[in-house]
Amino acid sequence: MGLLDDASDLAHNVASYGGRDGERWLEQLEQRVAELAERWGLTDLQPFADLSMNFVASANRRGVPVALKLGWERGSVSRERIWLEHYNRSTHDAVISVLAHDGDAYLMPRLEPGTSVDQVLPDEAATEVIGQAIASLSQASHGMASDPGYRTVGDWFTQLERASTAARDGLGARIARANDLSHELSQGAEAELLHGDLHHMNVLSHAGRWLITDPQGVFGDPAHECAAMLRNALALIRDDVPAGVRRRVALLAEVTGFEAERIAAWGVAQNVLSCVWSLDSDPNADVAAVLAVVDALA
Repeated sequence: MGLLDDASDLAHNVASYGGRDGERWLEQLEQRVAELAERWGLTDLQPFADLSMNFVASANRRGVPVALKLGWERGSVSRERIWLEHYNRSTHDAVISVLAHDGDAYLMPRLEPGTSVDQVLPDEAATEVIGQAIASLSQASHGMASDPGYRTVGDWFTQLERASTAARDGLGARIARANDLSHELSQGAEAELLHGDLHHMNVLSHAGRWLITDPQGVFGDPAHECAAMLRNALALIRDDVPAGVRRRVALLAEVTGFEAERIAAWGVAQNVLSCVWSLDSDPNADVAAVLAVVDALA
């Protein structure tokens, strides 16, 4: 196709995960993008590199740099767009804004320079920025507490009960421990609409500010929001990684006001789940770095 190399990761992933629906979406992608470009006055469309599950392209709209995003999975991009609109209003522009939307697609500003927080700041400063982002979302979460369109963290953790043989062989008793922790931590917790994947690469620079991007959108205990960043950008930790991960927990607790023990426990549970997702998808996936984080927190 004109916009996408058939051998790209996006084409492969969409066809693999989406089956015939995904293949149909790929077949119609070029026409769909052309329709949106005409409707919204977009020129100079150029897909971003390293696309994985959604189509994202830079463009110009009447001389203003923008980005176009489309998703193949029904409803996923719409839920993402609704999340962004809600939190953009209630956090006073701490998240990227939505300029226009239509079904499975939305238009947003193109971030300049758009560098992620791990590319600019040392580990403790980056952790503080992410902690402040988490705190701002938690403070602004009201108003979406009963929306049925979003899954829950509990829905995610049911995958532990269906873990593949490769995951069970590689993770052993950690799976049962993660399952127990997810149940214990969810009991009595007031669910908020979380980002769900708030790590370093989803906090990007724009015009002197840090903006939150690419939400998953999931209801759960707000302390769960800290878990994804604990396994990411480990190269920023320049000494002992386990000690560095524990420093992240302490700093997140200080910035967010969440209990350090609760952050660490969610870090164990969610990062075991991340390993299960990886091994279920690829039995040969290398999960050693994430397991080192899990064991440091446990």
